Amino acid sequence: MGNNVSDPVAGTSLANASKNMGNWDGLWLSAGYAGVTPLDAIDADFLDRMMNTNVRGPALQLAGLGPKLSKAGSVVITSSTAAYEGAAMASVYAATKATIVATARCWASAGSSGKAIAVALFLLCDDSSYVTVANTLLMGGLTLPWNFAASVRSLFWCHCSQ
Repeated sequence: MGNNVSDPVAGTSLANASKNMGNWDGLWLSAGYAGVTPLDAIDADFLDRMMNTNVRGPALQLAGLGPKLSKAGSVVITSSTAAYEGAAMASVYAATKATIVATARCWASAGSSGKAIAVALFLLCDDSSYVTVANTLLMGGLTLPWNFAASVRSLFWCHCSQ
């Protein structure tokens, strides 16, 4: 099933098209429109295209598709390192990707440390060898106790430094 993420009814359309498929265990929202332009050339149309695809699209898709998730379902949202790099030509793109990271934090629901341990264990196994650097916030919507969060970061770093 394909769709145009910048279409405001894409999430609802996908939910309707998949209504006979039952509930989903996972949803991966990976929208990306990357345009670059000098700061003095940014106009409302450029900004709207980027925001509609990279922010509004995933938000509306989650709103439309969220009810399809099973009770234990998970949502993965793809962002970009551009949010942390500071390249002037990609400032609007970086802003949209930073926005989706902040939005995802707000969408996060309460979880358990057991799920955070599962992420840490994945990062330690060979299946995660393609991961070079990741900003993985393991807080389940809440702040984990400091010692646990530090141990997860430590495990992740050891894996990446090999």
